[in-house]
Amino acid sequence: MRTELTLKSLDDNRESLDIELELDRERRVVTLHMLEFEADLVASFLVQGLPYDHRVRVDDSLFEHVLTLPRYDLVIALAGRHHPARLAHLSDGRVAIWLGDPDAAYLAKCQKAIEQILSRLNRRGIEAVVAGLDHHGRPEPSEGFLHLFARTKGEVQEQDVEQLCRKVEEEHNVDICALRFSRLYGDTNRVIAHEPHFAWDEGERQVVRRNWSQG
Repeated sequence: MRTELTLKSLDDNRESLDIELELDRERRVVTLHMLEFEADLVASFLVQGLPYDHRVRVDDSLFEHVLTLPRYDLVIALAGRHHPARLAHLSDGRVAIWLGDPDAAYLAKCQKAIEQILSRLNRRGIEAVVAGLDHHGRPEPSEGFLHLFARTKGEVQEQDVEQLCRKVEEEHNVDICALRFSRLYGDTNRVIAHEPHFAWDEGERQVVRRNWSQG
């Protein structure tokens, strides 16, 4: 259900914010669509203006035990970018809003896709890495693709890589560009030796980051 409304400042009626309210009862998500963001107006509306049975979660350990109704998750869609958001009570009694990374959901899918394809290729004896990390150590798909570099030996392994890429793409809705041919070994060796990448660590049984530093 979507509803368009205008929020007005409690202190100055000239200040207003046009938003579109979307309630997803099945997923239990409240989404506010807007082109501008004013924290006090939005916080006031979320705490006081929503129907009681659609209130969003507020981080408040003092009153958590008395909250009997299931709460809705909050998303702020700012100029088309969907930010996961949360509310929290401050010590002075005000409610603050934190906006999260709008790419968080997509990056989480990328992380799962990387883990699955690298672990499955490892079980098939195919050494592979996924290139591209941002300065936070998260996947950074180039042009919307995850770039997989694999050392394949023959046509059978090349087909294995191709089939696994398609399967993981379908499972996670993430595009994977596989560079798996013998003529690209030089590129694969360069990535493994010098560029930040994700790799499967057999000893730790998990994906690890290599050639990456927080600095």
